[in-house]
Amino acid sequence: MNKEALSDDLKEAAGEIEALQAQLTAKRAERLTLEAEARDGKGDGGALDEAALAGLSGQDRAEAIEAQRRARALERIKAVAENEQDIRAIETEIEMQAEIERRLQERLKGADGAAAAEADRIRAEVEEEEARKRRELEDRAAALEAQLEAQLLAAQRANDEREEERRRREAEAGSSKGALESLQQEARAAIELQQRQEAELEVTRSNLEAELEKMRAQLATMAVESDARAAAEAPTVRLRERLKGEAGGGMPYETAEVMISMAEARLARHAKRGRRGDMAAVSRILETLPALSACNDLRALTDLEGANRTLFQEMQGVQRMVDYLRPRGQNAPYATIVARTLPCVLDARGRSLFIEYSMGTNAEGEVRLQYLSALLQSADPDDKENACVAIAAAAQDSPTTRQACFEQVRQHLIALDCSGLLWIALDCA
Repeated sequence: MNKEALSDDLKEAAGEIEALQAQLTAKRAERLTLEAEARDGKGDGGALDEAALAGLSGQDRAEAIEAQRRARALERIKAVAENEQDIRAIETEIEMQAEIERRLQERLKGADGAAAAEADRIRAEVEEEEARKRRELEDRAAALEAQLEAQLLAAQRANDEREEERRRREAEAGSSKGALESLQQEARAAIELQQRQEAELEVTRSNLEAELEKMRAQLATMAVESDARAAAEAPTVRLRERLKGEAGGGMPYETAEVMISMAEARLARHAKRGRRGDMAAVSRILETLPALSACNDLRALTDLEGANRTLFQEMQGVQRMVDYLRPRGQNAPYATIVARTLPCVLDARGRSLFIEYSMGTNAEGEVRLQYLSALLQSADPDDKENACVAIAAAAQDSPTTRQACFEQVRQHLIALDCSGLLWIALDCA
């Protein structure tokens, strides 16, 4: 390599440094703008998406607005992180180009018979520097992965502790209506706190995963650059990807036999004191519906004392059971259990409450009595049987009620080989 070639390489390196410095200046200006917007509160306070808020009011609207603001804040955080990563990459590239320029200048001063050996030495040093930086990035990536795993474990432990605390408080709740309302408020506050913490954990996890993915992409890019430089010293190419994930949990309950025994003992104590109904037991059932243990408790309480059935009806229990029959949503798997349990609260007053509420429509305009249609169409014979028992219990003492039930589920009953009990209950002749 002669001096003219070295001079051309030196000019080219100087030009690349100048272009990289211009990019670095622009990125730093962009970072200052983002930081200023963050200080002024403009990063997440822009115009709201009114179309998404249409039809919402009260708490739902507030939650929707807060969700939009959190999304915008997350976008700003991601923009700051990407800007910082770009600045680091440009600074690293400038340092590499400056080192190459310095070495080219030294070679230009003493360019003679040792030019080829000097070029090999410079290339080896550059490759060694790249290997060192690659190792540093790999170490940082491993540290970030360990940090993410530790945060996920800590969040899971915190969720378990909150769930255990909530169950303990439910077990210690008093028998008065005021104690029930206080427990409900605490449960809602705990759920809201858990949701906020899960959202914050999701944001942190997304940021860490994005940072890890960027580091992996940078490692891959450096490997490509090393191979390309050894072959033809081609320009660099960088790749970016992002990943996301979720977790879930569940809630254990006592067995049906244990819960029934506890309810029987409690009702026996109340009977000795001359009390009517067990407010604490009914309140606890309302809190744990539509779980199987709650349904078993409800049947036991209503069988032992009719006052518990009246108390359950007064606390809007029949209406809640109708809502749990809905074939969509998180409670859909419990619909068949609720249908089997429903007859235990459908005395004359319960049937009146049931037909009044079920003949109304939900927020989507669907008649609630249609919820039973999904069970009637199920491939499981137990689902069909439970739906038939619920319909028979609701329609047994009123021609008007039988007519209403028959009209709502007629097309599904025609396809079934229903028992004589159901056809008698729905006889509209």
